[in-house]
Amino acid sequence: MCYHGAREGETSPSLFCGQCVTIMRGVGAVTKRWQEMVEHRYPGEMEIYPLADVHYGAIECNEKAWEAVIKEILEKPNRFCVLNGDLVDNGVKSSVTNCYDATCPPSTQKKYMVDALRPLAEAGRVILATSGNHEYRSKRESDQDLTYDILTKLDLEDIYRSDVGFLVCRIGDRGQGNNHQPNISYSIVMVHGTGGGYLPGATINRNERFATQYIDGVDIAIVSHSHRGMVSRPSKLVVNSNAAQVTQRDILVVSSVAWMDYGGYAMRKMLPPQTSCNPQKIILGDNTYRERDIRVVW
Repeated sequence: MCYHGAREGETSPSLFCGQCVTIMRGVGAVTKRWQEMVEHRYPGEMEIYPLADVHYGAIECNEKAWEAVIKEILEKPNRFCVLNGDLVDNGVKSSVTNCYDATCPPSTQKKYMVDALRPLAEAGRVILATSGNHEYRSKRESDQDLTYDILTKLDLEDIYRSDVGFLVCRIGDRGQGNNHQPNISYSIVMVHGTGGGYLPGATINRNERFATQYIDGVDIAIVSHSHRGMVSRPSKLVVNSNAAQVTQRDILVVSSVAWMDYGGYAMRKMLPPQTSCNPQKIILGDNTYRERDIRVVW
């Protein structure tokens, strides 16, 4: 109830009014639409660390390794990271996660992640962020978006896309005076992912299908969730009718690692141990000939 719509001299509150509707619309639209690409410019070669599945608050979370990689990114000015969900474990009663095994409650998990990411945020090293299924639990049950809360505290809500994020990295500078143009641009799609992690082939097929069949024009796809670190390079033919050309386009597909020691849910479900705490480094080259130079160090 509010008094925004009451006429002068009236004291009876109205149920809805134009001002309230405007406010409610603003509160609901806390994140930008996924179609809005995030853009990042850098004058030279970039290194991008895909970071996800930290699950802070779980007993198996390797907090020491997680804090070490943050320091590693800050060691060089051309190192950046993208955050792809499940940063916190966020166990609730209705979830598969046993909330009674948590090392701390979700509110403390959220505060820790804000403090841990603050050095990266202040240095401008976080360039895209999405949410994971563990954060979505609170969104589904009580409309509390934990990832958005974390990024808002870090003044990074503009780079947040809740479901899937698209990023364009413009690298190099071949302009003069006021005419500054990048040498090359790279397009990246990032989604937390879905599905089980029993078989590596199923994970690769699902990720490659998403990157090659559902999206056109992307250079790199980053998927997480399975905790199974993998790199593949599918390819597709691209037909350019205007130029009467058929070219081949390679796509880098990265399945990021988790930051958890083996045990707990994975062991109970008889899932195999996975490489953890050793992230891939995606290198985007500064090519003055405008040819894509994408490498992975792992």
